[in-house]
Amino acid sequence: MPHSPSPEQEVTAAAMRRAAALAAGDEAALRLLMHPGLQWTNYRGEVLGYENYIAGNTRGGLRWRAQRLDGVKVVVAGDTAVLTATVTDEVTRDGREQSFRLRLTQTWVRTPAGWRCLAGHASQPSLPAPGGPCLSRAAARARFAGG
Repeated sequence: MPHSPSPEQEVTAAAMRRAAALAAGDEAALRLLMHPGLQWTNYRGEVLGYENYIAGNTRGGLRWRAQRLDGVKVVVAGDTAVLTATVTDEVTRDGREQSFRLRLTQTWVRTPAGWRCLAGHASQPSLPAPGGPCLSRAAARARFAGG
């Protein structure tokens, strides 16, 4: 008897299909994987809705070469799932090749059509201080306030 995938495996597979759709510039696949109510916060802090997210990733001066997800973790509660990962984005923007390594959080919801991404947030991880771990808030204030 075939083993059914767990909801965590289903969400991970959907996230991998989304990454492949970005790399392929596949607008139709993105439309099926992203929820129409999408709210996506990119690494620059811009919040994009469904249409702007899809257009921004499939048209214009941005071309995806690859997206890799590492260290994927998924937590499912009912029909909602949160995925966290480290993501490596490889793109060409206006003729310039760029690569980003970001922290990624996605919220997926189960719909009659399958899992769809309702929200996402990508951010650049904090860099540790030279020679040590990340600065405490007090140390950071002192350091950057000239103290």
